[in-house]
Amino acid sequence: MLAVLNLVVAAFQLFGHALTAFALAAAKLLTPGDVADLGDPEVQVLLHVIANNPYFAAYLTVNLAIGMIATVALAAAGIGMFQLRPWARHLAMAWSFYALLATAIGTAASFLWLYEVTGELPRGTLAGIIFPCVLIYYMSRNDVRQAFAEGEVATIAAVVAEVPDKPSSDEGDAI
Repeated sequence: MLAVLNLVVAAFQLFGHALTAFALAAAKLLTPGDVADLGDPEVQVLLHVIANNPYFAAYLTVNLAIGMIATVALAAAGIGMFQLRPWARHLAMAWSFYALLATAIGTAASFLWLYEVTGELPRGTLAGIIFPCVLIYYMSRNDVRQAFAEGEVATIAAVVAEVPDKPSSDEGDAI
């Protein structure tokens, strides 16, 4: 179940990264008059802040690059979790700690650069910490640790079982 959730969360993150990339590009390409024609006040404010605050634009650019790497890692962990690969458990845990840190930094950045313009507190913080905390909890459980450790042993045993025995020199001569 968590492996599937890893892939679902990774898909949502890819969508979010695409929106961030679009916002960064739009902020550079659109004129203030074009932004005003968009109609949605939240989009207007976001594009205005990106266009006029180089620190926020730089933060979004770095966050986008690191976030894409983290999203690929999350998807890889999800695929590896289906096969009970020990590295997948470790990667999922590492992603979870990264996600908690990124959520804290993102909340601070939103508060720092968006609150003064919008007057609204950052949204999405709770959503950003629920799945990583659940993942850390389950991946830290002894039964899950053991399952992933046994998965490695089972994988090695399956590979060894698939390797055909070499025919002895006597059997080779008989053919």
